[in-house]
Amino acid sequence: MNPLIIHAIRNRQCLEFSYNGFRRIVEPHAYGITKTGSAVLRAYQIAGGHASTASHSNNPWHLFTVSKMHGITMTGTAFAGVRPGYAPGDAAMATIYAQR
Repeated sequence: MNPLIIHAIRNRQCLEFSYNGFRRIVEPHAYGITKTGSAVLRAYQIAGGHASTASHSNNPWHLFTVSKMHGITMTGTAFAGVRPGYAPGDAAMATIYAQR
């Protein structure tokens, strides 16, 4: 378990990290484990790069694999609350450690 991610979700703090060669700034909404055992973060990306094709880059919601996230830090910026399009009880996660 990553206590920094849990703290960021519970305290509505933005996270910054590198993922697939791009810096990302996100509003974390849910953190847990998939059915296959991977730790993941459901987050709303507010800044940074994106490796997806143009047709997918318009969707700010992402499911990040935690083991691929490097240099995770809190930005010191709080976010207001739950973004539209978020569904508590994320179906991608078998176990949820923290969620908005």
